[in-house]
Amino acid sequence: MSIWTRPRELLGGLFSGPLGRLLAIALLTNTGRGVWLASFVLFYTRSIGLSPAQVGVGALVAGVVGIGSTTPVGMVADRFGLSRSLLVLYLISAVAFLLYLGVTGFWSFIVVGCVAAVAGESSVGVRTALITALAPGGERIAALAKYRVVSQVGMAAGAGAGALVIQVDSRPVYTAMLVGTALAYLLAALLVGRLPRAEGGRGRRGRRGSGRVLRDHRYLTLAGLFGVLTVNWSMLSVGIPLWVAEHTDAPRWTSGAILVANTAAIALLQVRFSRSVETVPGAGRASVRSGLLFALACAVFATTAGTSGVLTMVLLFVAGAIHIIGELLYVAGSWGVSVGLMPEDAQGEYQGAMAAGTASAQALGPLLMTTFVVGWGSPGWLVLAGLFALAGWAAFGVARSAWRRVAPEAAAPGEDPARAS
Repeated sequence: MSIWTRPRELLGGLFSGPLGRLLAIALLTNTGRGVWLASFVLFYTRSIGLSPAQVGVGALVAGVVGIGSTTPVGMVADRFGLSRSLLVLYLISAVAFLLYLGVTGFWSFIVVGCVAAVAGESSVGVRTALITALAPGGERIAALAKYRVVSQVGMAAGAGAGALVIQVDSRPVYTAMLVGTALAYLLAALLVGRLPRAEGGRGRRGRRGSGRVLRDHRYLTLAGLFGVLTVNWSMLSVGIPLWVAEHTDAPRWTSGAILVANTAAIALLQVRFSRSVETVPGAGRASVRSGLLFALACAVFATTAGTSGVLTMVLLFVAGAIHIIGELLYVAGSWGVSVGLMPEDAQGEYQGAMAAGTASAQALGPLLMTTFVVGWGSPGWLVLAGLFALAGWAAFGVARSAWRRVAPEAAAPGEDPARAS
């Protein structure tokens, strides 16, 4: 009996309390998102009948609209409450997925896509602000790390279900996919409704008002620099698969194996890697290391154009392992900086600005990968290496400057960015 009691206690503890409900929300929304990401292209082209060009244009328009909405919606969330705003955004997402059932052409696709993008992109910053508002001060980064671990599990499960959807490839199955995804977001909204009220900056702004992040040039610069580092995600989804298929003699499944290893490592190690970034200086040092590791991974990938056989496979997996460590540090560093420099009375708008940088990178990432990796070959990897290294060093410098401004007594003048925290 004791064999089964402990797992039940562990699971009950995992999803109990406010943060436990947030983890359940992570599982629901990311499972739905995983199904959608795995199947949306074929749904657009085969079920709705859009051309690939129309899908590309529509995705670009929706992406721009979604990115532009993150900071304004964050300001609204600070004004009306973080939990209340996230509930509304999840309800809008649920409705948007149901509206896709009525899309019959390009223009209705644009309209629904923009609604979905606004709710989806804006919810990222509001959700991060809500997690930091509900977590105790010393446990914010740990809470964000746990949220990401559960999100990875949900994404993996959703992607598996999405693979079944596109394998069957029929209108009834696409309909079931949309209804199921909408229900996931509806259930998430219901769970958000059971969370304690988190008011963000409401009632604490005084004379400063909203829009502070737009005047905080250091924070906006950091959002852009971390956006550059975010391009590492496009390496996994676009760059590595295309590189393996078109520039190496390795089997194509190699890129899939690298992605699986990455997902497993994030789930196992993200919490541990987040323990060293609870201060802004520590997060800045993590950013330096992440940029250098991404650069090293790019350099190793570049060498595989001139190798063959087992050596190519070994180098690809070595580069993938280096990328994993870089990603773990990048994510932890971005949390430490964005949360550590975020005013307590403007959580929504500051996290919205950081989310805008991330979303912009995700929109541009595939273009950068196809241009540099596919078009330029090995030299393209070296260009990306330089971008990552420079972004990591610059993020450290800007974060240190911002930290000295907001907490001069806690800064470490002359601190070596390469030194361990």
